[in-house]
Amino acid sequence: MKNAMRALALLTCLASPAAAATLCVDPSGAGGCLTTIQAAVDAAAPGDLIQIHPGLYFEGVLVPAGKDGLEIEGTDREGVVIDSSPFADRGFAGAEATFRLVAPEVKVRDLTLRNGAMGFWVEGSDAEIVRIRFRGTDAAVGIAFEADDVLVDDSEILDAASGVGIVGHRAVVRGNVFRRVTFGVTVDTVGADDLFVVNNRLDGGLEALLLSTDGVYVTRNEISRFSGIGIQAVGNNPFVHQNVIRDVLFGIFGLCIDEEIPGGNEPPECFNAYVTQNRIFGTSGGGVRFQTRAFGMRIEDNALERTGEGIVGTSPNDFFAYVQRNTVTRAGTGLDDDCFDIFVADVRHNTASQCGQAGFHTRAVDLRRNTTLDNAENGFTIDGDVGPDLAAVANEIIGNQARGNAAQGVAIIRSPYGGPYQFQVIGNTALGNRVDYCDEGENTFATGNNFPTQGTCAVLH
Repeated sequence: MKNAMRALALLTCLASPAAAATLCVDPSGAGGCLTTIQAAVDAAAPGDLIQIHPGLYFEGVLVPAGKDGLEIEGTDREGVVIDSSPFADRGFAGAEATFRLVAPEVKVRDLTLRNGAMGFWVEGSDAEIVRIRFRGTDAAVGIAFEADDVLVDDSEILDAASGVGIVGHRAVVRGNVFRRVTFGVTVDTVGADDLFVVNNRLDGGLEALLLSTDGVYVTRNEISRFSGIGIQAVGNNPFVHQNVIRDVLFGIFGLCIDEEIPGGNEPPECFNAYVTQNRIFGTSGGGVRFQTRAFGMRIEDNALERTGEGIVGTSPNDFFAYVQRNTVTRAGTGLDDDCFDIFVADVRHNTASQCGQAGFHTRAVDLRRNTTLDNAENGFTIDGDVGPDLAAVANEIIGNQARGNAAQGVAIIRSPYGGPYQFQVIGNTALGNRVDYCDEGENTFATGNNFPTQGTCAVLH
């Protein structure tokens, strides 16, 4: 019995993996430490921990295949500085990347990288890059990867051409700071899913977030001072929520189009796309622009102020987009641009005020309980002829209010495309406008409205 127990214990020990070792790196070699990070990587086994002591390291580091699960950490992020720029006088001629991670499940944290052409090039899946500071040059790339399940967390990328470039699935870019980067986060992955860009701060550059992929979640980011686009989400089912965008050219561009499959009869994949609860200020080119050819896109609860055009978008009559509970104030430069220029199915409970042109230029199947005030042109321009895919079909204009507009409060312009369609204008109020109501449409049914003055439709700036 005792012999059997000893044999079992021996088999258990043989089956148990060896405990991970800890290796240290110090420029002086003190305490038996290796003097370069690459030497420590070469000596390490999979799953080992490499601790880097403060110092300046001129090297580029390759973590090759077979080093799965290796952990590399600095003992002091400010004090551990790795420079992969070419310094021939120090015996180092530069590297493609400061860290090239080929092995999977590698974790790198608490380091400062400077001057290199690229901070990280990641090929192995399940990598984690945490609390890294990268200060590059005008042409540098902070972090780039062609791998799945990569985490970039709580890091800083400064003075680079590109912050994070993603080709892969299920990436998480969270809690990072980007300053003076030409392109903040870029994604170009067909069919990616569960990609999260969350709680980042981006300040200064050309384009902040360019996300061309499916299933992207863009939430709670703060974006300021970009000369191009704040957020561009192009693909099936984007979720753009609770971001704050200031002083950029264009706030949010959302495109959710399901491509038709020749001969197929599958339902659209683009559904339940959201642009919700975002705050957009000082975007000279425009606030929100969207387009969809599928069901269920929602533009809801956004607040825009001092934009060029406000909220602009289309969806064909066969599909539904919802524009609800948004507020747009002071859209348009001079006498240009509407607060809402939208041709969708459902427009409700929105507010437009002090617009450079109309508060609402629309052909909405349901235009209900919206308010528009003090605009430089019409309060509501109901446009009945903007092409066969956007024809007015039994539109209901119910319970809206237009006050203090420089032209018409409610203006129905142009005959509906293709024949005897009808506007139902019920229970609306227009007061204190130059002309409260005008109608050049066909077969309008109007009842229960409060329109003290009526006249011929005209543009009266």
